[in-house]
Formats: sequence, structure tokens, C-alpha cells
Amino acid sequence: MQGRWVRRASRGATVVGLVAALAGAGCASESDSSLVVDGSWERMELWEQRSSFDFDQVAAGNGIDTVAWLSRSTSDADHLSYWEIREGGEATDVELPGPAGLVQIPVGVAVDGDGWAAVAVTRDAPQGANTGLLAWHARSGLAASEVEAAQPLTPPGDVTSPPASVSVGRAGEVLVVAALYDGEPVMWVRSADDDAWQSDVEGVDLGFGGEADLASLRVVGDGSRLVLAAVGDDGAPHLWSSEDGQTWDEVGNGDLPEAAGAVGLLAPLEEGSVAVGWLSDEESAPWNATSASIQRLTGDDLADEGHIEAVPEDEVERLHLTSATLSPDARLVVVGGALRPDSDRTPMAWVEDDDGDDQGWEPTEQAELSGHLDHEFRAIVSIEDNRMVAAATALSHPDVESWQWREGD
Repeated sequence: MQGRWVRRASRGATVVGLVAALAGAGCASESDSSLVVDGSWERMELWEQRSSFDFDQVAAGNGIDTVAWLSRSTSDADHLSYWEIREGGEATDVELPGPAGLVQIPVGVAVDGDGWAAVAVTRDAPQGANTGLLAWHARSGLAASEVEAAQPLTPPGDVTSPPASVSVGRAGEVLVVAALYDGEPVMWVRSADDDAWQSDVEGVDLGFGGEADLASLRVVGDGSRLVLAAVGDDGAPHLWSSEDGQTWDEVGNGDLPEAAGAVGLLAPLEEGSVAVGWLSDEESAPWNATSASIQRLTGDDLADEGHIEAVPEDEVERLHLTSATLSPDARLVVVGGALRPDSDRTPMAWVEDDDGDDQGWEPTEQAELSGHLDHEFRAIVSIEDNRMVAAATALSHPDVESWQWREGD
């Protein structure tokens, strides 16, 4: 789970691929948003994991045209597999080599047009403490036998506590893993052709001169560079970009929100463009925020895209953001989950409704989403044939689902 650390813990998993096509357009909102009225969401496929509920989770992410996730192997429950749906095609997976005897739990995944990267936490026993990090990477299309063996990621110095969060970004040949240890950022960098990851690399300098520790940290690639977003425990947001993962330049100075609770969203939209969501400055962020400021970073220009609000009248008490894409009609779409007034959590998609100077966001009210309990969207991309493809996961167990949005007649 990108940017989230695991606290559950057991052993073993069996993944069974099931096809569960849901027919019909469902219930459309009365909103003016054509994405809500003229199209519908349907679940396409389900991968069940029934024997690892008490410790397992799924990491998910997306590139510009690919949805990806890291979860259990279908053939060996002691190993993980990298999965992807590229350009709206069939889901494919590759089993990852891993050290024997260690429980591996997904925490981060990244994908772009060239390849992918994945990170998992390790434990000596399913109910034990988190003991370390492993990282894999490969170019797209490689068979399992061609994937490099997992490499451990060891923090520099005398750091012994587990990180509070982990995320991974990929931009062509440059890979970066960003973790947060007791409020301090630790980053590992490598080129796809390097022999090993490097931590505390000379030249890695965020220029973070404040006295506050970091409370939130996330990295992503946008096809041409890496973008890093953070929030200090004083509520101050920060944004950097880098082409090599070692030299980072602050961007968006003067255009960032005055305060934020956490980085709620960091997702590539197209080459050189990233959606950033800053959750409201609340103690419950990042899981139970009531609003988020949405911005779009294009090059070094940071533009405001309005606010997403949790509106009780829309049956949304709290929100959780995970990913974003550009719709077939070039509007921003943000996905994640909604906490309903009855305390149920369901998938949610918000569509930007830019009406003149009033930038608003319309929540999707389709019954297939509002009635799909204990799930949320985790990653989304837009496909050239006027579709959007998304990955969803359960919140209480490690099932994975693929969904699509298709234009209505």
C-alpha cells in the first residue's frame, strides 16, 4: 500500500482469479458532470485472497496508462507477484524472487512506460514486528526468471525503528524509494543499470531547513522526472522535483497551501504533469480528512484545481484520496474512498466540474460504488478508447478488483 505502513500480521495466502462482470449502467447522479451522467462504473475481475486476512495488504499505484499492484503470487503464497493492467489490456503478473523464510508484505509499487519497481516489508513471523525492507525492479515484459533478486534497503546510521511510511517512484532509468523514519526522510536511489541501491547518496538534499519534522512524505514519477511531496508536523507543505533522484529543486513556492494535514494524493496525469492533493490540517489525516486542496504541477508551474469536500448531503462524511487521472474529456478525476454517515466505507470518484471561475468537484453517486462496502479505489488511468481503468482493494482483507468506467450510449 503506497505510503502506508502495515500493522496487521499471520501467514500464507492463496490467490484465486475470478471473473465477476457486472452488467448494467447502474444509477447515475443528477449532477451536470457528463462523466457521471453519461458513463458508468462496472467491476470486471476479482482476485481473492482468503488465507492471509490477518496480516496481509496490497500496494497499488499507476503510471500514465498502467494500473499496477503488488500482492500474493497465485502459485506460491510465500512469494509476492507484481501485477499490472497496461493500456486497458488483460491483467498480467510476474512472481518475484524473495529470500526464503521471511514473510513479505507489500508497501509500495511504481510503474511507467519502461518498467516497474516494488517494495515490501519483511517479518520473521506473520505476527511479528516489521524487520526490514526489500526492493525489486524490472523492465516491462520480463519473465520471472529475468527479474533481479530482491535487494534489502537498509537505512543509514543508527536508525533501528521501522519507517512510518514508504513509497517508490520510477522515471525511466531512475528509481527512488522514500521512507520516513521518526520524522526524518531517508531515500534510496538507483539507476536501472546500477548493481545496488544507494542510501544517503551525496547530493541528496531536500533543502528542508525548518525545525519541524516531516509528518508525511511521498514520491512518484511522471514519465520525465520524479516529484516528491511532504508535509511537516508544523503543517507546512513542501514540493520538490528531480531528474536524477539526487538533486532536488523546490517547486511551487508561494503557490502551496498555507497548511496541510498530509499528502493525500500524488499521481501522474501525463508526461511532466502530476496531481497533488493536500489533505486538510486535521489530526485524523490522512485517513479521515474532511477536505483536500487539489493542485496540478506541470513543469514548475503549480495551478490550483479547487477543493474536494466531504459533504454529508452527498452521503460523504470523510474522504480518503489515492489516485488521479485525466478523463476522456480532459477533466481531472480523483479516486479513493468515502466514509459514509453510517460508517461504511465505499469506493468514490470525484470529477472536476470547472464552471467558469467556480472550480467544483462532483462525487459519483452510482449505486455500484456507493453500495460496494469495505472497498476503495487505489489507482486509476484513462485509456484511449474512452475508458478509465481502476484497481480497487478491500480495506479489511487483501482482495483486488479491476473496474472500468465506460461512456454511456
